[in-house]
Amino acid sequence: MTRLYYEVAVICMLMKGIVNKMNEQDIEKRSGTSFRGYIYARYDQLCFVFGEPCIPNKLDEKTDAEWIINSPHGVATIYNYKNGKRYMGKTGLDLSIICEWHVGAKNIEASEWIKGELYNSIGSTHSSEESSS
Repeated sequence: MTRLYYEVAVICMLMKGIVNKMNEQDIEKRSGTSFRGYIYARYDQLCFVFGEPCIPNKLDEKTDAEWIINSPHGVATIYNYKNGKRYMGKTGLDLSIICEWHVGAKNIEASEWIKGELYNSIGSTHSSEESSS
């Protein structure tokens, strides 16, 4: 998929309400989060549990989709990083086949809450600790 085709596809998804364009409030809310680990799920599973993602602004070409989630412990994010079409062009992965996602948060409790919510909802006991051993 060429970069132009990707941009047209994103515009179509935005028009249909399938995804949300990231706004200033989203950018401010996620400010200060940092990488805390990985989660393993399909795009459709993340959409089922956390709703539709935001599409980062044009300045952030390292990420194709991002969920900004309010947890009881603060804001957390789920995002792909440098493996999608925005960063890699036609050799990048389509969102539908990405299974390893980054989790960002301001603290480890928010990150762990995200993992718990996801794995409890999709019935998986798979965690990043199990994958790294």
